[in-house]
Amino acid sequence: MAYFTALPVPSEVTQILQTIRPNLKDANWTHPDDYHLTLKYFGEPSPEVLEHVLKLLAAGEWSALEIRPLKLHIFELPDLHFLVVMTERTEPLYDLHKLQEAAATAQGIAPYVFPEFMPHITLASYPPQSVDISMFENITIPNFTADTMTLYKSNKPHGTGVGRYQALKQFPLKIV
Repeated sequence: MAYFTALPVPSEVTQILQTIRPNLKDANWTHPDDYHLTLKYFGEPSPEVLEHVLKLLAAGEWSALEIRPLKLHIFELPDLHFLVVMTERTEPLYDLHKLQEAAATAQGIAPYVFPEFMPHITLASYPPQSVDISMFENITIPNFTADTMTLYKSNKPHGTGVGRYQALKQFPLKIV
């Protein structure tokens, strides 16, 4: 089981993301309830380390964030591709990621970089194949305010495709 923090995507944006369905053979589509923007991947920490992470998150003074979707993109790993919506890496978003990265590193959780923090919303994973996403270039995905951060648990190893996630705890982000 792997753990990560993320910003859930609101339903009005989810409805738009569900319209982006290029012809992908053998695709695993992210369930609409599971659309999120990952902040920090913690891997499989010990129960003690996970408890420390929960305390850190609960004690934090987190501000709401404006999320700005940019464009569709394909991450290509040797054995698996991911269709994603890239979002702007704003300074507040990056700062929230870095705070969690530093806290995790202090607890012995190795930094996970892919190859760096590139905020995105994963729509699908699929075997390597040529995909034309140009037909979706004119879809407008609105900016949204993330006012909740969630700690999720995944039963799939990272990088092996999308699966269903279990929301363990939510943390409010203050609108200032």
